[in-house]
Amino acid sequence: RERETERERDRETATQKEREKEKEKEKEKERQREREKEKEREREEKEKEKEKEKARALREKEKEREKEKEKERSKTKTKATATSKRQKREKEQHPHERQEQQQHQQKEEEKEEAEEEEHEEEGGKAQVYLPPALRGIVPGIDKSKINRYKVVDLREYCRLQGLATSGKKDQLVTRVHVFLQEHSNSSDQSEESEE
Repeated sequence: RERETERERDRETATQKEREKEKEKEKEKERQREREKEKEREREEKEKEKEKEKARALREKEKEREKEKEKERSKTKTKATATSKRQKREKEQHPHERQEQQQHQQKEEEKEEAEEEEHEEEGGKAQVYLPPALRGIVPGIDKSKINRYKVVDLREYCRLQGLATSGKKDQLVTRVHVFLQEHSNSSDQSEESEE
């Protein structure tokens, strides 16, 4: 009888342990579910935050576009105002003053044409008309002096002389220098052949 009682007690203990294990497993599953829910909530929060950021960025872009449009409108308005003022001044201007202004403009144009012709005569057939700002670039000029010119001016010179306009400043300077050296050599040879 005692053995039976002992066995019964062992069975109950084993059953109790099994129940406790089951309960522990259930608790663990519950904890896992909670963790999954927490992760899901975090993902949702992140998604919401991203959406908010996108919306903010779009609003900022829209504001920038509006500012640009406003600037353009302002520029157009300023130009229109300046044009209307100039036209008004021209209308109000005395006929004698208008005539003087036209004469001055005509003289300036004649002076530019004369300079252009003179430049062409000096340089021979191969010379191209150059704006006053670029007339210092002549055969025999030092490379360091060419380097003092702005990239815009060097590109314009290359364009007028039929050279490539791409590249950085150093490349443009070298291109112009080589062109001038070649031009100088060809001029010297033609002079020698004439002699």
